[in-house]
Amino acid sequence: MVYLEIDDDHYIVNARNAHIDTAEFEEGILAEVRNNSGIADEALVELIYNKAFSMTAAAPVNPGDDVLICRYLTPTKFIKFLDTRQIAFPIATQFSDKRECVVPEDYDHAVLRTFAKLKRSGTIWAKYVRSKASAWNISCWTELSNYFDDHLMWEAYAGGSDGIGITIRYGQLRSYLLSSVGK
Repeated sequence: MVYLEIDDDHYIVNARNAHIDTAEFEEGILAEVRNNSGIADEALVELIYNKAFSMTAAAPVNPGDDVLICRYLTPTKFIKFLDTRQIAFPIATQFSDKRECVVPEDYDHAVLRTFAKLKRSGTIWAKYVRSKASAWNISCWTELSNYFDDHLMWEAYAGGSDGIGITIRYGQLRSYLLSSVGK
């Protein structure tokens, strides 16, 4: 049996994804704290969150106006859609997947290590991240490539073969949403 010993603690074991080197991220936070001595916990978590978000978030590229997109619905959600003529944009914290809108695990661990180095409590971090997620409304649509969709999407979001897929061109949906905001 071979054992690998890693001296650099910036590579965090995570079986679900590649390891992210967070050393630069952690040093950046510590430098900010040194430059802003006496920074309050609330300001610190906001600063860290924004830094983590800027390093991990990649805004999706909007598809072309003619691209066909699909929203998968369970029969119950489809009946509600027919009744109300509204598509739900639930708050991220309402999803059953508790990983929605969370900071990636490697960065989350780096933040907690940094709080420990600064001799501050990390509990405010989890509370802040959760509060940010509660401000996000989400509606998931899938781009249909060559008019084909994915069996897994039907299972995950429409409840299987009894589900319904609503299709629309991206440009039509975008125009409708823009004209509906604020009504």
